Amino acid sequence: MVKIAVKEELLDGKIISEWLFDWNEKRITLEDLIIAKVEKQLQEKESQLQVSPKLMEQILNQDKKEMSLPKIDRKKAIEEAIQAFKSTRFFVLVDGIQIDELQTKLEIKSKSSIQFIRLTPLIGG
Repeated sequence: MVKIAVKEELLDGKIISEWLFDWNEKRITLEDLIIAKVEKQLQEKESQLQVSPKLMEQILNQDKKEMSLPKIDRKKAIEEAIQAFKSTRFFVLVDGIQIDELQTKLEIKSKSSIQFIRLTPLIGG
């Protein structure tokens, strides 16, 4: 098993979030990595929803027939992340090297560093 550090950053280097992933395989595709990142973000979002006092208040004030946590469409979230990569809204560096293709096989090492660099559009364009 390989443990890798994944960071999501802005172009100026500001870190938005960080995760540690345990991988069973040493070779994965960039697409697999993006999917794993989305899954991790969704897990975090779901755990935040479960403990959010505001959400709990909204749920408790609903009719019992309507009571439920908001549903997250995993498939849609993954498709949106893949499309964001294709439309260059972010790029990915693996050990300092930019990866351009979703099907690129990545050689993951125990000290691999992975960065998702989010590009922010300029105002007005």
